[in-house]
Parts: sequence; C-alpha cells; structure tokens
Amino acid sequence: MAEALIEESGCRSFFCWKDASGTLFIWEQLAAAEVERYYRKAKEIFAQNQDFLEKMAPALVDRGFCCPGSEE
Repeated sequence: MAEALIEESGCRSFFCWKDASGTLFIWEQLAAAEVERYYRKAKEIFAQNQDFLEKMAPALVDRGFCCPGSEE
C-alpha cells in the first residue's frame, strides 16, 4: 500500500526512493540502520578496550567523575 502511494504521489526525493533492485527505502529505515551501525561499532570499541576501561573506572570514581549507584 505504501509503495502504491509513493508511486501515485511521485515521491522521488530524499525521504523515499527505490534502489536498483526495487527495494523501497524510507528515511526512518535508513536512520534506524545508521543508529544500529553506530551502536555495534560502540560495542566493538568497548569490547576491545574492556581491560583499560575496567582499570580506569576506580580512578574516575576516586576523582568524582562518576559514582556507582548515582542517579546523575
């Protein structure tokens, strides 16, 4: 149905379009995919640096940058 509406309205813009295979893309789908990509990259960076982060955590708490159980 959405595809028919797009065809009827002639929506060929930044917000919706079809790729070469005919797949319909909508801005929200692309934004969600980009957020997911950055989330996976952040998880990868944290995983690669877990030892460093675990060693830094006590120093950050000691200096008042973060406090376990704090609501801030």
